Amino acid sequence: MLPGKLQEAVHALEAMPEVDAVCSDFQQIDESGALLKNRSLQEYRMFRQALVPTPVAGAQLVQVDRLYLELLRANFIATSSVVFRRELLEEIGFFDESLSNADDIDLWLRLARARRRLVFLERPGHQYRRRRQSISTGGVRRFPSVLRVLEKQRHYPLSAEEKGVLEQRIWTNQVSYAWALKRSGAYEESFRLYRQSLQLGVSPRLVKGLLHAGACLLLRRAGGGQPV
Repeated sequence: MLPGKLQEAVHALEAMPEVDAVCSDFQQIDESGALLKNRSLQEYRMFRQALVPTPVAGAQLVQVDRLYLELLRANFIATSSVVFRRELLEEIGFFDESLSNADDIDLWLRLARARRRLVFLERPGHQYRRRRQSISTGGVRRFPSVLRVLEKQRHYPLSAEEKGVLEQRIWTNQVSYAWALKRSGAYEESFRLYRQSLQLGVSPRLVKGLLHAGACLLLRRAGGGQPV
């Protein structure tokens, strides 16, 4: 946590009683503590188009009508940056402990569906340490929970734009998951997921991955090697 983070968040909540939660930008550091990026959300242009000014300097409100859509597009809420009123959790519930990860985006999507107000602070409020072996860095482990949360959104009423964004994100995560499975040697599961992804869309990466996973699977069953 960087100096002044809590004071700034509490000030925003006190100055705007209608606001339910506050989040902020954050810094990224490596395992040794060296600064990698000063403002991690600076390049998240889409959600920034949904920001409107508030009376508090450096604080912008995410438009209530756009919050859910922008969270479907990308998770721009860093968990360590969030300060919220206790009543909010009493209404929308706590983190889903059955999820190994993605419990944060699950909570933020619930916040958005409840049409609660979120303020974004431009000044970084904490540092996020990037570790090569963490779940959020990548790999097979993170995808099942992410897909479970995204697929759950299909059960809620969605606008045409929200549905399009959601299906695109599910497809992107399915293809990335299939690639990660193939890289880990789980060729059968990778091949199945690539085929499933074909129902949502096609890309050169998907076709290449599907063919490679299929070839690897056939060679494994035949007792041969692995294609290059």
